[in-house]
Amino acid sequence: MLLAKGPAITISLLCLILPGVPASATSVSYSTYASWSAAVTNPIELNYSAVNGAGGNYSTAAGKTLTPMSGPSLPFIFTGPEAGGYQLTGGDFTTRNLVSLYGPANGAGNITVTLPTGGENAFLLGLGATNNATSMTIALSDGETFTVAPAANTTSFLGVSISHDVAWITITTPTQPLVDDFFFAGSKLSQDTASPGNAPVAVEGSTFSLIGGGLLSLLGIRRKLTSRKSSEAM
Repeated sequence: MLLAKGPAITISLLCLILPGVPASATSVSYSTYASWSAAVTNPIELNYSAVNGAGGNYSTAAGKTLTPMSGPSLPFIFTGPEAGGYQLTGGDFTTRNLVSLYGPANGAGNITVTLPTGGENAFLLGLGATNNATSMTIALSDGETFTVAPAANTTSFLGVSISHDVAWITITTPTQPLVDDFFFAGSKLSQDTASPGNAPVAVEGSTFSLIGGGLLSLLGIRRKLTSRKSSEAM
């Protein structure tokens, strides 16, 4: 993994006090693979080789299911809901030459990732947007939201570790969102005694802003490199 040299990005910690969510609920956000992976256990990447990067069309309610590169064959279901239907396609994000899943192009839909049964409590997304969108909103099933300012023509990264499981993630931008990588793991945070449940919370979630150059500190992804360990040593 190639990591940019420079100051570490500040980690944001938030205590949520939301209806149906325990007061102890916490989440921590990260903008590099290195900082996120240090806060979780057993990070595993999804296998994007199942995506047809030469115009694959998954614009149905079933979308496209990706499974982990190692371990159990858990289903992570990607769909592209928009008004009146679905739009989800495969393509190459040319600046990084990585196969990606593209969502609705009209700015009125999103990419929804339905997580395996029981949910997950830690994940990292490789995010991009067409036409140099100035913002992306990532919402979780517990009602929390994150705002990412994508860097032009490259990938931004959002890693999250949570003190409870969530059932789904949505990714929205005023133009067209894309996801070119997805890791999941086990959070090292103490897990809440009472589960907040996986239904949406009917209040506005908390927002993190991950701005500018810090989001560029991850320059490569494991599937593009032959050895993570050797590159992290750089």
